[in-house]
Amino acid sequence: MNQDPYQPPQPAPHLPPAFGSHGQRSIKRLKRIDPVIAGTVQAVIMAAFGLLYVPFGLLMMFGGFASGDAGGIGAGLGVGLAIMIFAPVLYGLLGFLSGLLAAFVYNVAVRFTGGLRLEFEDEF
Repeated sequence: MNQDPYQPPQPAPHLPPAFGSHGQRSIKRLKRIDPVIAGTVQAVIMAAFGLLYVPFGLLMMFGGFASGDAGGIGAGLGVGLAIMIFAPVLYGLLGFLSGLLAAFVYNVAVRFTGGLRLEFEDEF
């Protein structure tokens, strides 16, 4: 047995092919997703995307101030603040509802399909 000690060990011949040189692999089936947790995760992700609209709200506000017109200042301030406040909140709310619905639909579909098969590998 003249193996290089710096190379990972090779799998034994009697082990199934799911055992590799980088770790043990296992296949698991996803049977259920908690809808509230899925909704919460989706809400956080979508609220973060909603924060991308904050610079556009600031531009609307500065555009209204730059116009010098009293109506433009009020409109720019109002629309800018509305975008900065309501975009993340609305995106978060819609994200929660879509995550909740997607998890519910998955949980119903898994009864007929058996669930997703996911492959994991343990790292050493």
